[in-house]
Amino acid sequence: MQQQKKPMNMMIFVILLVGVFAAYIFSTMFLRGCQASKPTLPEISSEELEPYQQYLTQNSKTPQEYILDLFQEHDIVFLGNMVFLEVLQAKQQVDLLIELVPQLYQQGITNVAILNVLAEDQEQIDTLLTAAEFDEQAVRQLLFNRLVVGGYEEYVEIFRTAWSVNSKRPSGAEPLRIVALSPKINYEYMKEAVDMDEPEDPELYTKVFGSRVIDDIMLEIIEREIVSGNEKAVIFAPQENCVIHFLNEAVVERFDKLGMQYTGSAAYRLHQRIGDRCFSVFLHTPWWLYRDNSLFPDYPAGGIPDLLLAKVTQEYKHRGFSLNSGPFAEIAIDKPYWFSDKYTLGNQKGILLKDLCDGYVILGSLSLYQSITLIPDFINESNFEQAKNRVPWPHSQTTEEGEELTLEKFKQILKMYTELFTGIIRFFGE
Repeated sequence: MQQQKKPMNMMIFVILLVGVFAAYIFSTMFLRGCQASKPTLPEISSEELEPYQQYLTQNSKTPQEYILDLFQEHDIVFLGNMVFLEVLQAKQQVDLLIELVPQLYQQGITNVAILNVLAEDQEQIDTLLTAAEFDEQAVRQLLFNRLVVGGYEEYVEIFRTAWSVNSKRPSGAEPLRIVALSPKINYEYMKEAVDMDEPEDPELYTKVFGSRVIDDIMLEIIEREIVSGNEKAVIFAPQENCVIHFLNEAVVERFDKLGMQYTGSAAYRLHQRIGDRCFSVFLHTPWWLYRDNSLFPDYPAGGIPDLLLAKVTQEYKHRGFSLNSGPFAEIAIDKPYWFSDKYTLGNQKGILLKDLCDGYVILGSLSLYQSITLIPDFINESNFEQAKNRVPWPHSQTTEEGEELTLEKFKQILKMYTELFTGIIRFFGE
């Protein structure tokens, strides 16, 4: 009997095919694969779709209004986004957070937690956000400290908006804080691919990623910085960290192989501790489907939201709604989805959308999504040597063609990454 191939996890799939020097080859192969398996919507009759449309029109609010109103009954609201290639995501997702920042503060919510900066830099972040002048270069350095390929304008804008809120706050009022959730990841040790599913060198894995599960670190920070003071917060994080009512056995097994214990996502464990004070919302975004030992973008939530977007008026193309009742809650998640390098769904049967999240926010058609905006000079002469030795993939000092890796070639590769996201999005038709 032929042994079944083990699915390749997202991180290794990217690392083996991309590398910093094979980005063009990877992008061509990946987009060709997407073309061969273009995402398709399910065939559902108008009669079958009617309950969903009725629920959407009768029980939804604008995304901002919906999220803000959640704080009437909940203290911690997770906003689950989707990140691609470690850093890329839809501009619409980040723009929503930026728009929410001043509105949250007006409502007395003084914490916004993100993974784009290091927890060890928290003191510097607090100082920056209450300074007399906004220091964009300091923000860029904070982003660089976390991830050398993390230089995108929208991430800077989160800080600029928070600083602006603080600069206008009444004397003596509590400042708005950006709470950093990320541990330091030592990518400088990644001279070769690190496979989480079958780690040939677990010691190397822990050297790069640490000996603790990131969800444990996130939970510890959220409890220390926010929950212990009975404060409220938005947690803007990848969807795998925001799954709230479901413990993924596949993830437990993978961490067991590393000698580490996984007991659930940050949202799952926080909900166990504080109950319904914690609430999780998924933002509408492509999901990753595993098929034929490859990954392909797919419509999320059974394709139902995207089918509705073709039918509803403009008023209902940007909406948020809860899953405590109604047909959306019962959507079956019955495909082998990959939420990240370590999360697979579909192996465990009977998973429903309401198991993953408590609410859902639609931000328009996926075909209209845009990539976040690369900062052109984020990598420059002053930080190039650090950058090429701390990229989140195996390192080399030459290109695929054996040429010396120069600053300009490095920038071209980062630009290709952004274009790759745009290329994926174009496979989602109206």
